[in-house]
Amino acid sequence: MPKIEWLVFDLGGVLFNFNGVAGVCTLTGWAHDVAEKLILTSPAVEAFGTGAIDPETFGKLFAAELGVDLTATQMLEHWAEWEAGPKLGAIDYLRELRKTVRLACLTNNNVIHWQRLASRYGADVLFEKCYLSQELRLHKPDPEIFNHVISDLDVPPQSIVYFDDVPENVAAARDCGLNAHLATSPNEIKVIMQQLQL
Repeated sequence: MPKIEWLVFDLGGVLFNFNGVAGVCTLTGWAHDVAEKLILTSPAVEAFGTGAIDPETFGKLFAAELGVDLTATQMLEHWAEWEAGPKLGAIDYLRELRKTVRLACLTNNNVIHWQRLASRYGADVLFEKCYLSQELRLHKPDPEIFNHVISDLDVPPQSIVYFDDVPENVAAARDCGLNAHLATSPNEIKVIMQQLQL
């Protein structure tokens, strides 16, 4: 196995709690799988996450997708609160990993959640490199976003270990040559790291 030079992490669902599915269920009464599919396939979420629309436009469009009677401001208040902070032990684990390996994040994100992650939890300084969908104008699982990371890190893709909680993203990352793994918590990451003898 090639020498591992970078660990790259998705954020929401892996290192940080995102309560959007539960939030959508509460607002709409939908089942969990219906709400989850909506968030993963929502045109409004993707447009906001690639910087194509501003927050107010997103609030209006997403409320319409959910079929809820909320103003853009009210929808955005819910959206902001669904970014619910780091998973247990995540920050300390990253700080420990940083001592021996280079860290980056690759996240489908948006300006509201990223500002919250950076200002409250220092997410912008936990990683040597931050690849944000709203800045790259690309959205996972588009292969182009993974190829951008590989090109920017300038190392063989097999030397990059990538963690994501969405199976489609893991599959797309593997198709691009990354050593990609499904993980939903720091504890699951630790198990994979042990299996990789890292």
